[in-house]
Amino acid sequence: MNKTEMRKKYLTLRKQMPKEELYSKSEQILSSLLSLDAIKKAKTVMLYISYNQEVDTHPLINALKDAGKNVCAPICDTDTCEMTAFYIDGFDSLVSGAYGILEPKPENKANEEDIDCVIVPGCVFGRNFARIGYGKGYYDRFLPKAKNAVKIGLCYDFCLVDEVSADRYDAFVDIIVTEKEVLVK
Repeated sequence: MNKTEMRKKYLTLRKQMPKEELYSKSEQILSSLLSLDAIKKAKTVMLYISYNQEVDTHPLINALKDAGKNVCAPICDTDTCEMTAFYIDGFDSLVSGAYGILEPKPENKANEEDIDCVIVPGCVFGRNFARIGYGKGYYDRFLPKAKNAVKIGLCYDFCLVDEVSADRYDAFVDIIVTEKEVLVK
């Protein structure tokens, strides 16, 4: 199965899951995530703002802020397919952006090298720590710039497969968190 077919298959599976079940799984995933040393030690965490049945990161924003972390989120430039991280004060500081996804206001840019952890979305992750995103390559271009960051992929257990084939430019994650397990590279 190629990347396009896998993306379609796992997005369809996610859409078919009852929202209550996805919410419950998201709570379990975030609980495991917050217990990781990489998160506990981090000063600055970049996270995606969940959308369209992704693992729900909305409660994570306040949990990280309450733990004294600097939190940033991406703004996507749809012309260049580049992503830039900006600090956020909380969920209320987000506005509707590209693709209808909530984004920070472009006021306080984060330095990529100051980011300790990047929480990475994906349609499907492999036990080989490769991922299939949404096809635009935003994270594949951004992650190499966050040189000091631990890259953590969040996914539902049914979106974790043995292996995802990777191309030369695909970025890998260091940790994968599902509701059933935590994999560390």
